[in-house]
Amino acid sequence: MDPAADIEQDQRIRLDEIRFLHIICANLSSEDDKSRMRRAMVVMLYSHFEGFAKFTLEVYRRFVDQSKLKCCEVQPALATAVLRDLFKAFQNPDGGRSFLPKELMDARELRPLAIQRTFVENAWAFGQRLAAIPDGYVDTESNLKPVVLRKNLFRLGLPHDLFDGFEGSINKLLHYRNSIAHGKRDLAIDETDYDKLFIAVSEIMDELRRSILKAISTSAFLL
Repeated sequence: MDPAADIEQDQRIRLDEIRFLHIICANLSSEDDKSRMRRAMVVMLYSHFEGFAKFTLEVYRRFVDQSKLKCCEVQPALATAVLRDLFKAFQNPDGGRSFLPKELMDARELRPLAIQRTFVENAWAFGQRLAAIPDGYVDTESNLKPVVLRKNLFRLGLPHDLFDGFEGSINKLLHYRNSIAHGKRDLAIDETDYDKLFIAVSEIMDELRRSILKAISTSAFLL
């Protein structure tokens, strides 16, 4: 697995496809046709923004997953992802009944203590678990809003505020894309607005690529 080559190739393919549409748009003679083309380009621009973000975060997840590290060796955010099944079991107060001696199973007030005690007793074993981050941990939900991107960065133990400066552009792109996809036919997108969105998406892609590859090269996932 070569994360740098995979991410750079994915970004290049996506940007080449977008630039190909730019050429088609520039060669149209009618401004109305160009406006209609820009609507299609905005939808494609959002699609590639979301697709690249998900692909890049998945590359990071898979890299950590394939590094064959233990939970005790990785950042807490990543270890937490691996131990979700345990936390789910321990979050059920009545689950403590099974951790109590037979004679004390009906002592409800002891069940939380039994859960906590069992967790402490097995903490070392939990730390020896292989840090295999499950598929689906990266979740772009229905739309890659700024808060959704922020949540995924947080899940992976990466700086969640990485794209604060781009939130306005992401929201604008998402608004245009949703309006077009939901049938708002009178929405016009002029060349200046589109160019600003394209520049913003290109910069986000660049920053995401740099940040993920830096996290990999510096082993930021290690404890």
